Amino acid sequence: MGMLDQETTYYDGSTSTMDSGPVPEGKYQAYIVDAKKKFTDKVVNSRNDATVKHQCDLIEVTYEIANGEYAKRRVWSNAIWIFKDPKDGVHAPNPGGNQRYATFLEKVQYPCKEVKIEDSDGNEKLVKELPIEIDINEVIGKPVLIQVKHRTYTNKDGEEKIAANEAGIYDWPNGEVKDMGDDDLPF
Repeated sequence: MGMLDQETTYYDGSTSTMDSGPVPEGKYQAYIVDAKKKFTDKVVNSRNDATVKHQCDLIEVTYEIANGEYAKRRVWSNAIWIFKDPKDGVHAPNPGGNQRYATFLEKVQYPCKEVKIEDSDGNEKLVKELPIEIDINEVIGKPVLIQVKHRTYTNKDGEEKIAANEAGIYDWPNGEVKDMGDDDLPF
């Protein structure tokens, strides 16, 4: 078979889904299309005391912009850390470090229980109990408002690039859950 007789396909740039640079900074209505653990049981040093170690997981969330000029473009979250309390005498808890994770769960209306704990002063207080593992079906398709910020990084070829990441998650008033079915798969 000659080169002109072979099976072909075509490229139409006007329908391209390739990124044309990073999504501009700003706030966007978006749907969550994925949330997965990037690290599990990672040991990190405390920001305040290098002798203190924490054990945590890291979640990366993928968002799809819902509408406007950048509709269907994807944005990845900055780190969402889950600080654990393994009670092993080695790793210190860091419940204050779970603020971003707690905000994420709140904005997607993830079911969390309120429990009573005793603080370091012996006082009883009510706190939200955060799951270490999340049910992906409870977050996919959830509507949120995201703040997109740019960050500069160097790629493997030594080139400086700009990435657009979610740096804040907020309520999308009147946003409705979207069925994210598998209809966008190319096969």
